[in-house]
Amino acid sequence: MCKKNIYGHRYTYEVCPHCEEEVRLKAELMVQTCPKCGKRIVTCSMCRACDTEENYCTNCCLSYQADVENKETEALAEIEQELKGGRGILFVGHSKTTL
Repeated sequence: MCKKNIYGHRYTYEVCPHCEEEVRLKAELMVQTCPKCGKRIVTCSMCRACDTEENYCTNCCLSYQADVENKETEALAEIEQELKGGRGILFVGHSKTTL
């Protein structure tokens, strides 16, 4: 369901598949960030392909993009934790060296 805010911008509500909270997002079919947990999610309620094509969601490129972005964020968080723990990691080309 789309609504307009006081500035005339449209927004919709989605249930985040990660934190399971209902959150307000821009009413645009795109990958966005959940304001509660910070994970990347898709505004599936804006998609009209699901009404016409069987199993479209399993092949959705936006869902794939959101998954990739979440995995990249988790990998960066792990690297930051390792660096904070006093263990440095040096990336040289395609190899990984522990300091």
